[in-house]
Amino acid sequence: MAQNCSILCIAPYRMIPFTSGGPIGILQLHHYISKICPDHIVGTENNENSDKYAFDLHRVLPNATTRYVPFVTFKTILNIARRFDSTAIICEHPYMAPVAMMVAKKMRIPWFIRSHNIESERFRGIGKKWWKMMFYFEQFAMNKANGVLFITPQDADWAAKRYKLPAHKCHFVPFGTKFTKQPTPRPNAKQLLAESLNIDAAKPLLYFLGALDYEPNIRAVRSILDDVLPRLEKTGNPYEVVIAGKALPEDLQGRIAATDHIQYAGYVQDLELFLEGCDIMLNPMLVGGGIKSKAVEGLSYGKKIVSTDNGAYGLLPEICGNGLYISNDNDWDGFVANILKAIDTPSATPDSFYKFYHWSHIAQMAIDIVKRG
Repeated sequence: MAQNCSILCIAPYRMIPFTSGGPIGILQLHHYISKICPDHIVGTENNENSDKYAFDLHRVLPNATTRYVPFVTFKTILNIARRFDSTAIICEHPYMAPVAMMVAKKMRIPWFIRSHNIESERFRGIGKKWWKMMFYFEQFAMNKANGVLFITPQDADWAAKRYKLPAHKCHFVPFGTKFTKQPTPRPNAKQLLAESLNIDAAKPLLYFLGALDYEPNIRAVRSILDDVLPRLEKTGNPYEVVIAGKALPEDLQGRIAATDHIQYAGYVQDLELFLEGCDIMLNPMLVGGGIKSKAVEGLSYGKKIVSTDNGAYGLLPEICGNGLYISNDNDWDGFVANILKAIDTPSATPDSFYKFYHWSHIAQMAIDIVKRG
């Protein structure tokens, strides 16, 4: 283990147990960082046991919104930073940037924001009236930091143009995968999944998976119903679509129940079987920045991803082989044409994908950046 760095991470919400891609990204990055250098996460009191991870979790932040008030948490975080001789701070999301900045100044160490998406754009995209307040706060925080670890190159470009963030502060550190090569599925995975869903295993099985109380994902399901399925039905090609995830609004559940060749599976108990058995991930995202973690997950299982341009942010086509099909946002004819291409193309995620997106490589990228200060 490298002894010339010690990272302090500030994570502003409950991560354990995780329920979405954001917490998974925090847990996995810092788990792999901890295999290279000491990493201490300052987290909320309501996190559960972290024994299966390599990092040290300090559950000291109040569960209440007062944790965002810098003077409430400053001394606690400073004491942890001093105790473990922190050499750099990574602030997950910009919300606790003020206290990260204060601790870093006191310790005379660099601090960084890890940006999971452009928050002001995400809020603007889902119609929040106060998105401009977030614009100015996020702009201020990113420019004050020593650097920002963006999860997509597109977000980095956006911040450079609109937040006037200097190029030397913009770093690409994506969401990753735990796999070093494509896992071998059980031979009868699709048959088992098809039987559990009561569908024909001979048909291409398309899926959308995500937290379905999240507005960008809700909009994606609406796009599947309104824009994708009518066009796909006209092609005459056989298919089945499964929408998976918790908390889909009842109106969409009703529409799915009344539509042929699509069903709502709810929360997936056996995620491994689900991903092994499905053929193609539909990723018709139109709003929300950041990388779509389920797309990385799908590629890591050897699935083909049919995506809008927005949905493919953070994925590098040149290392995804024939696993990634991208159409322009709102080009639904192109999206459906890509589904048909994906159906006819054998699936194989190349080794280059696993080499770049494995968490150990991403952790080393992050360490190299913060060590440069």
